[in-house]
Amino acid sequence: MKQEITTWQLDDLTPKQMEKLYKWCTKYEYPTTLSIGQMVEFLTEKLGKGIGIYGVPANGPILKDGGWDINDPQQGKYLARGIVELCDALWEAAKEVLDESN
Repeated sequence: MKQEITTWQLDDLTPKQMEKLYKWCTKYEYPTTLSIGQMVEFLTEKLGKGIGIYGVPANGPILKDGGWDINDPQQGKYLARGIVELCDALWEAAKEVLDESN
């Protein structure tokens, strides 16, 4: 299981998103290659309450190999859907929040 994002995944960020992420990471003295736990902490802090993390069963109607959905229960919307690696699903959700946050 993948434990943290890779440096090439950071290339997906816009300069504004990277600035927001760097500011948040500096506050906690975290590296920008966030771990699963650090992304959960980031999402929880930025969304105000909590996040929904749901495992999608393998051989289900959505994914052959299973995967993860990340939900913002406050707004009732998915931030990431059907992504095989939990780390990558959290990263997709974090990018979404970075795009929206002030």
